[in-house]
Amino acid sequence: MSDATIYAGDRAVLEVTVLNEDGSAVPMEGITAKYKAVPNVGDGPGIEKSSEGGGIVLSEVDGTVVLTITLESADTELPPGAYRHEVEITDSLDAPYTVMTGKLRIIGTLIK
Repeated sequence: MSDATIYAGDRAVLEVTVLNEDGSAVPMEGITAKYKAVPNVGDGPGIEKSSEGGGIVLSEVDGTVVLTITLESADTELPPGAYRHEVEITDSLDAPYTVMTGKLRIIGTLIK
């Protein structure tokens, strides 16, 4: 689980390290990734990013896959409150794996 706090309208970068359950490195070849954040309660605007559509960069650091998720100012210009967020990867065999879940808190700001 990974929790994050972001001020509304701010740019933010989240990094997720992807490992197998036993802690070993995941091969990077053929991996795609998706990120999604939605309000905890009710329907409302959220955030979606993907390695194919933009907003997620996959890199390899010391043999380990690292996902860099960039949330631009427009992405975080959301109503203040509690959100759920998660990251899912799909491997070269099209098998999906949820690699991160957590809470995202958007804090309102006075300066726009």
